[in-house]
Amino acid sequence: MFGTEEIQGFWVHLEHDVRTGRPELRMLLDAGDYGLFPVILHIGPWTVTEAVDRMMSQSMANFPGFQKTDAITQALAAEANPLVSIILYFMFPGTRNRLLKATGSRPLARHPKKDPGRLADVSRGRTGVL
Repeated sequence: MFGTEEIQGFWVHLEHDVRTGRPELRMLLDAGDYGLFPVILHIGPWTVTEAVDRMMSQSMANFPGFQKTDAITQALAAEANPLVSIILYFMFPGTRNRLLKATGSRPLARHPKKDPGRLADVSRGRTGVL
C-alpha cells in the first residue's frame, strides 16, 4: 500500500550520482491516484530503512523547506522493503529461465537476427513482465 492506494507496479534501474559517483537503485512507483512516485535508494552496506533515511536527508539538502520525519521514513521503508526483495529475487541467476519455462514464452526480438542495426540481443536480457 502507498498511503491508501495499492502500488500498481514499478520500474527500477541502477544509476549513480553524477556528482559523487555513489551507486543508487532508482524506483518509480505507480501509486494509482497518487501518480508516479520516485524512490532513490543509496546502495551500500546498510539496511533499506537506512537507505531511505539517506534519501530523505539528501532531499532535505536539495530542496529547502523539505521536512524529514521518522514516520515518513518508516512508511517509505515499509513500501521499499518488499520491492527490494522482488528485485533481488529477479537478479538471482536462473530466475528468468525458470519463469520462461513456467509461462512457456520467450521475449520477442525487436529486429531480425541478421539486422546489423540492432542494439541488443533481447533473448539474453533481464527484462520481464510481472
